[in-house]
Amino acid sequence: MIATTKYKIIERTDLAPFASPKALSQTPIHRWFFFPHSFSHKLVDVLLTTWGLSKKDRILDPFCGAGCIILQAKIKNISAVGIDILRLSVFVTQTKIRDYSKDKILQNWSNISSVECVETSLPIKDDALLRIFPEDTLRHLLGLKKCISMWPDGLKDLATISLLKMAKRYSKYKISGGWPRWKEPPNPHGLLEDFIKELMKIISDLPEDSVSCNSQWDARIGDSRRLSEDLGYFSAVITSPPYPNRHDYTRIFAPELLIGFMDSKKLKTLRRQTLVSHVEAITELDEALPEIIESHIQRVNENTKDKRILPMLRGYFLDLRRTLQSLSKLLFKGAKVAFVVGNARYAGVTVPVDEFLMVLAEECGYSPIEIWVIRYRGNSAQQMKKFGKERQRESIIIFEK
Repeated sequence: MIATTKYKIIERTDLAPFASPKALSQTPIHRWFFFPHSFSHKLVDVLLTTWGLSKKDRILDPFCGAGCIILQAKIKNISAVGIDILRLSVFVTQTKIRDYSKDKILQNWSNISSVECVETSLPIKDDALLRIFPEDTLRHLLGLKKCISMWPDGLKDLATISLLKMAKRYSKYKISGGWPRWKEPPNPHGLLEDFIKELMKIISDLPEDSVSCNSQWDARIGDSRRLSEDLGYFSAVITSPPYPNRHDYTRIFAPELLIGFMDSKKLKTLRRQTLVSHVEAITELDEALPEIIESHIQRVNENTKDKRILPMLRGYFLDLRRTLQSLSKLLFKGAKVAFVVGNARYAGVTVPVDEFLMVLAEECGYSPIEIWVIRYRGNSAQQMKKFGKERQRESIIIFEK
């Protein structure tokens, strides 16, 4: 532990139930689509209440994922903007925060004469698609995508969410512990029926009346390390960057990304451009980190045979520092900032991401407040077998501009 007297590390394991997405799966609109390692909207509520944020404030989430923070801010009538490098994330967030007329959506749905899953006859040349989907399933999905593209706006977006869920469900992918594994996919003859059932569940979540103006909430494609000053100024940041656990979201969400947004060539390019939390991403920076971080990373490097870990960990903290610098330009003085992060362990050496992030925040001119430890997580089976059990903290790092 490297804590200084400038901030306290506080046990807040009472928040542990909110550190998983379980509640999202049971909550209207939030449940449409969520990341497997996200936290609950209830954790967002705790921060909003603790900081006393109101409709006078404006929140930024530079890693908006599936839009949990932006949607919850909308529910609380607090303006918010989400940024993400994944088009999937931005689309899902925009769809969740959009105002709909439920009556109009239902009317548009009733006017759809038929929902067709016509198998496309076009040649499929993308090898990545053919690895992830059986060819007959892929032709069903692409045919359904073409059908949806001709539907009215609003209904089209909701239907696309359902299509993306079918892409995962009917792929050869199974997500296990943040890693894609291969499975035997379902027979595609049930795809259309499942799609309609999922769409009906989504429509049932819509409120009866539209209650707000969408101009207060937005989601945009962007990079946390290079935020545009056109975004304006914010009084709070609530976010969760990818953890340095080698999980690659461009792989985890490859079925959705390839069906909905890009081909495999663009996906490979994007993989290298994401924040360096996995070994295939590459930072554009080559600078010295604070000595306490550099020496710790070198210790990890000395204990592992995998020489990809050193550049990944260095890149991770370099990218987080660049993110903190980029954020600083958009924050009012006194703005509160919360990062939800998880510590990592490599070759038996714990990497205290929470405390190292606080070191970087102070270096970038922020004032440390405290670290909330919200739960403890186990290690991988391989780590525990070789090096024994050592619980890793999942924390909320809180500081201010």
